[in-house]
Amino acid sequence: ISAGGNHSCVVKNDGTAWCWGDNHYGELGDGQNHQACGLYDCSPIPVQVSILSSVATVSAGNSHSCAVKSDGTAWCWGSNSTGQLGDTTTNDSPTPIQVSGLSGVSNISAGNSHSCAVKSDGTAWCWGSNSTGQLGDGQSHQTCITGDCSPTPVQVSGLLGVVTISAGWLHSCALKSDGTVWCWGSNYHGQLGDSTTTDSSTPT
Repeated sequence: ISAGGNHSCVVKNDGTAWCWGDNHYGELGDGQNHQACGLYDCSPIPVQVSILSSVATVSAGNSHSCAVKSDGTAWCWGSNSTGQLGDTTTNDSPTPIQVSGLSGVSNISAGNSHSCAVKSDGTAWCWGSNSTGQLGDGQSHQTCITGDCSPTPVQVSGLLGVVTISAGWLHSCALKSDGTVWCWGSNYHGQLGDSTTTDSSTPT
């Protein structure tokens, strides 16, 4: 189960994914409009995410959602203004679309306007907004009209042996198999935990 910005998602034991709450950008993933909250699109009861089966895990972000299937493929839906769906475009999608070029995925996290995943080989990959270095590869990606972002996954620099990952508002963090924790991106509030308030575009 995962609670996002204004919506929530869960995986049932039959491998189906269900979401509820705000659907302004299609983050519920069923391709429908739900005028159940007055003037705007939302569903106060769970609706089944379309297309997806054999779902292993799901993550609800701010206005998008992502899931990993048992075959190791990654899928995202909802807002895509900064490429956070990872399908090479910046077009929103109310139904799941496969993240481009990513296979063998074991863990995924949808953040505010970026997403991150861990592959079975222990590498970490992120895509979407990179306004504060939250993709973690130390590069600038001027591939979106909104500025620095990557609509396809890029490998997080120097991280191996990653077990799990979490994409936040403007930063990301990962846990390695040796028990160490690494973070990158915005550090305005000290959220990287490295005793500074200096942003870092690579893991620290």
